[in-house]
Amino acid sequence: RIDAAGDALAAAPKSVVHRVDTFISSVEAFHEQLAARGIRMSELRVSPRVRHGAWFVIRESLLLALVLPVALVDHFAHDIPVRVARAFARRSLARDPSRDQPAMRTIVAAAGLLLGWYLILGTAFDQWFGAGIALFALAIMALSASAEVAFRGRVARARRRARSYLALRADPTFRSSALAEADRLVEEALAIERVLAVEGPATPVAH
Repeated sequence: RIDAAGDALAAAPKSVVHRVDTFISSVEAFHEQLAARGIRMSELRVSPRVRHGAWFVIRESLLLALVLPVALVDHFAHDIPVRVARAFARRSLARDPSRDQPAMRTIVAAAGLLLGWYLILGTAFDQWFGAGIALFALAIMALSASAEVAFRGRVARARRRARSYLALRADPTFRSSALAEADRLVEEALAIERVLAVEGPATPVAH
């Protein structure tokens, strides 16, 4: 919809262009106002009620407690060979400034190192605990791939949401005015879209 509106804007009257410029400036100013308080625009409608905040803490704590052991397995199983592969790729970059070669070398080196690391760990588990435990451990390692990345992302999102919750709860008046401004901006965006669909080129704006 933004692409279609941008195409239509090229043939729009100056008054519409000015209206769009004003709208963009308002959105940027609103975003900066929220960012100054540590609030993300996507989390503006987070409920500031205590019961919702308490449920958020309980839910996120349980989820993170469940994911943490898997993330630790992922870190142990994959982080070491991947770090070595990245170091190899960065060192090769000094000799070959090509953009695609370091990325390809990272993939190839990481695949080889991961396979070797799996063999080493599988052999160690087999010697210590037996073949059955070794196969089970390798299966868990394979299934845990990317769990650490997901864990870090979940923690980061929880922190952002908690920060927004506390900021919105601390100033109910600001929350009310911010919600009103967000609704106004949405209405203005839809109004501009309708104007561009009428006054712009023949290609309609998608809805």
